[in-house]
Amino acid sequence: MAEKSGAHGRSRKSEIPRPEPVYHGYAAHVYSLCLRLLAGMKAAEDTTVGGGGKELPPLDRAELDALVTRLPADLRIAFVLHDIEGLSDGAISKHLRVDEEDVRRLVREARLEIIRLRIEEVEDKD
Repeated sequence: MAEKSGAHGRSRKSEIPRPEPVYHGYAAHVYSLCLRLLAGMKAAEDTTVGGGGKELPPLDRAELDALVTRLPADLRIAFVLHDIEGLSDGAISKHLRVDEEDVRRLVREARLEIIRLRIEEVEDKD
């Protein structure tokens, strides 16, 4: 892609890729992943852009705390230390005596479980 100089001398790309091909290229994979992780067609459809589902309402701190208490202990500890306390993967790894990759996996699983629990709550209210 050729670069052109902008009004203030900054360079900019002359062509910006359109998002549609990227979306269409990965939509089926994202839906498939959501279907497996969220264990249900409705939840997967509500989570993916193409599903036409509704957006989840924002969480306040009390609602997040309630969801976090429902996590298994290993996920809860990793999530709280990483996302709430702000500790690094390395510090959590030393504290829990596990590899940093295990810390990242636990935090990722905790986030997905919180999303799944939140979707369940919203669906139960409907």
